[in-house]
Amino acid sequence: MNEHLVAAIIVVLAVSPLFVLGFFFRGERGPRLLETSGKGNVRDPRSLATFIGNGLIRVGAVHLPFAAALPFLTPRQIPAAALVLVVVVIAIAIHFVLGLLQRQSK
Repeated sequence: MNEHLVAAIIVVLAVSPLFVLGFFFRGERGPRLLETSGKGNVRDPRSLATFIGNGLIRVGAVHLPFAAALPFLTPRQIPAAALVLVVVVIAIAIHFVLGLLQRQSK
């Protein structure tokens, strides 16, 4: 089997928990988990849970095009593609943190 295809499968398997957790937080149990762990500090658990779930799903989703492209990339192209992936994930993480800080200040 092509080693790039194996790497693509590993990437998909590695990010699949992000989708599971993302949909967990967007479901009915996510807000309840935030209510119980926040000890009354969470004003709008539903909104926060949706925001967290969407963030996790976004991080997982940006890995899918990378994984799909891996089997078709040459060894010289993979570092550039990985760098783009890292930059996008960092941008999502910054957006996530800023969004959480904004929600905290309300």
